[in-house]
Amino acid sequence: MRILVSLENDQNLDILTVKLCRFLSIIEDDEIFVDILHVHKPVKINRPEDDNPTIKQIIADEYKMKLKLISNCENAIENYLSDNLNKKALVNSYLLEGEYQETLKKHIIFHTYHLLILNPSKKKDLELVLKGRNTHWIVDNLEIPVLVLPSYLRIDHENEFEVTCFVDKLETYNSLHKADLFSKIKNSNIKYVHFGETSFHENVEAVFSRNPLKTIQELTRNCHANHIFVLAHQNKGNFLNFLDKSFTKHVTSQLENPLLVF
Repeated sequence: MRILVSLENDQNLDILTVKLCRFLSIIEDDEIFVDILHVHKPVKINRPEDDNPTIKQIIADEYKMKLKLISNCENAIENYLSDNLNKKALVNSYLLEGEYQETLKKHIIFHTYHLLILNPSKKKDLELVLKGRNTHWIVDNLEIPVLVLPSYLRIDHENEFEVTCFVDKLETYNSLHKADLFSKIKNSNIKYVHFGETSFHENVEAVFSRNPLKTIQELTRNCHANHIFVLAHQNKGNFLNFLDKSFTKHVTSQLENPLLVF
């Protein structure tokens, strides 16, 4: 399995490392490859007095510090995979200068990933995170499942990660069930939920309620912090409208869990 982790910045990497390791524990593949990508804008020197050896040394030192922090994260993940999970593991880091969207798109074109993990850190509201310029652009333009793992979300050390997929019809279930990503996650850690009177597949749990939106809120609120909820977004290029649908809004407005957008 190949995973790309896109860092918004180099802060709180120790917390992110723990979350990633806990998530990777539900992956069945014997080989896991993780690439860590951090795109940063080049430092511009606008004033002549800034173009001196001292300023250049400060910039160089900041770059070395970024490398060190990301390298520590890289080593911790690789050691966890090999020592705790007995996986064949390779973790690489890419620290690139440029505009985020352009650089990310070029990187993904030349690599094949089963999952892109985002760790937004500036906003503390999932709905705002999803509507952020980069997040909704990624969902609309890159053909890859996106796991949104904001840095403000807590980690539950008592429980494994679990994945709940919201499905509205048989075609949605089949699309998710046959996806490469879910074939690499332990079956025991995935379940499919349909809000309706009857199920359309033996693997799909039907949840009937006279007030489905309230039931959604209760379901998401009562799950532990490591529970990932999956939304199947099937109309690429229209993610902002998808977020404004009643069902999606009720999921994201109450959610304090990771969200996987497929």
